[in-house]
Amino acid sequence: MSEAISMVAVVLAGAALLVAFSIPGPVGPSGTVGMTGPQGPTGSQGPTGGTGPQGPTGPEGPSGSQGPTGPTGPIGNGTLEADASHVGVQTIGATCTHYAGAEVAITVPGPGRVVVMTTLRLQVNHTAGTMDVSWSFVGSTPTDCVVDANATVYTLEATVPDIIGTFTTFVLKAFAVSGAGTFTFYVNGQMPSGQDAADIFQAASIVAVFYPA
Repeated sequence: MSEAISMVAVVLAGAALLVAFSIPGPVGPSGTVGMTGPQGPTGSQGPTGGTGPQGPTGPEGPSGSQGPTGPTGPIGNGTLEADASHVGVQTIGATCTHYAGAEVAITVPGPGRVVVMTTLRLQVNHTAGTMDVSWSFVGSTPTDCVVDANATVYTLEATVPDIIGTFTTFVLKAFAVSGAGTFTFYVNGQMPSGQDAADIFQAASIVAVFYPA
């Protein structure tokens, strides 16, 4: 009987030990945090990275100030015009007569045609019994009085009584020019019949227009 009790006591003691070892004890307090060590030296610079994508376009900046005016360019190939006028009394001769002061000069950049127009005011002193014939021209020289389709004519028949007539005539003629240069054109006239000192030029206007080839 005593042996049995001893065995039970041993078993109970062993069970108590198992229970004691299987239940954890209380957690102890945390230890203090250690001090941070000093910062190490900076490492060497690494290689440059690749170029990133292009960013969006920024807003437009303000306009700059206007620059100075450039030099004038050469004369172009477009239409050019020159004009002149003259007022003054001058007798119209029986042969080709230039109306001094009634001329126009035009400078052209190349080949083409120059169309010349004139409005010319004349006075004719007519005596009955004599036919008066007055021709008006535009010429390339002061002695260019070619009677062609471009010339204009004014006549007073011999049967007309004595009269001093004033009239205006218009002449139009085209001239070919072979290249660049300055060309002058003239207002001319003549009285092949009935001429006297009272047959006169009074006024003229003249216009030249260049058309390139």
